[in-house]
Amino acid sequence: FMFLVNVVGAMLLLPALAWMQYDWVNQLATADRERRERTLRAAGAQFTAAVDAEVSRLGGSLQLDSAMLERRDWEAYGLRYDSAVDDGAGALVAGVWFAEVDDTAATPEARLRLHAWRPEERTFEPAAWPESLSGVRAQLIAEPTRRGPGGPGGRMNPREIFAAAGALGDERTLVMPIVRVQMPRDAGPRRDRFTTDVQMRGFTIVRLNLDVMARDRLPTLAAEHFPEASEY
Repeated sequence: FMFLVNVVGAMLLLPALAWMQYDWVNQLATADRERRERTLRAAGAQFTAAVDAEVSRLGGSLQLDSAMLERRDWEAYGLRYDSAVDDGAGALVAGVWFAEVDDTAATPEARLRLHAWRPEERTFEPAAWPESLSGVRAQLIAEPTRRGPGGPGGRMNPREIFAAAGALGDERTLVMPIVRVQMPRDAGPRRDRFTTDVQMRGFTIVRLNLDVMARDRLPTLAAEHFPEASEY
């Protein structure tokens, strides 16, 4: 009789034990999946940050400053360009231009005078707007330059300059404002230097070669952040 009771008890316990084992396996699988998803999300964020950092570094290295622009010091810019592309990054650059703001122009279209960088000649030359930059040109024409008191040629708020510039460009084009900063001529306790002493001079435009980036740089960065051992 006791043997029968034990057998019946075991038969009743087996489904419970099987369910518990199934639940444990499910919990382990869920925990492992969540761990792998967290690892994947972290790797994805690091990969994205690495791409952004590389593009930002390249764009910043190719930025034209107002002193170079006003002096037309293209030799100095040539040294900057060489430094930016000497590690092979030149293949990622499809073109560099600057759009100079001319506040005396009669129309919005004429207000932006484009110049193209010629690496072989080491100079910027006046150029017509290429079709590849038509969208950027339309953005710059449509985006009115924010001025302080005094109208055209007046001073600008740098917060507004860079906030507006952040919305310019497209997936292949970086657009960076060229600003001139001066000390105030008549400093006063209520004078806001950040509003009164910054003047827009133009925009540096860098066109990226995304085909080269996809072929050469992204696989390298992907291998760094998604190694084969991770099985992703």
